[in-house]
Amino acid sequence: MGKYFKDVERNMIYKVSMGSVEQDRRNPYMEVNLDLVCGWDYTDIDNSDTQGWCSPNNFTEDVQYLTHVCYVLDESVTEMLLEVGFECFYKPSDIKQIVFE
Repeated sequence: MGKYFKDVERNMIYKVSMGSVEQDRRNPYMEVNLDLVCGWDYTDIDNSDTQGWCSPNNFTEDVQYLTHVCYVLDESVTEMLLEVGFECFYKPSDIKQIVFE
């Protein structure tokens, strides 16, 4: 897959790491795993006004890894993530523009 997605609400960027297809006769689905690449947060604990892009280590584990379900007969992984509030980036250089602008 190799696409990057930005969680617009949380201002965090994730990469689709892998997915597992589950066999269900009526509606097969895929569990899509997302790994945090970076997120917007406070960069200086002594100065609460300083914010910027931070590595995954700055965040709790519950936001470092996300799982979403995609019903493969109804929608693509990209369509599903767009529906739940993500923006899509197709290559790492798109991420660099955001992180280093």
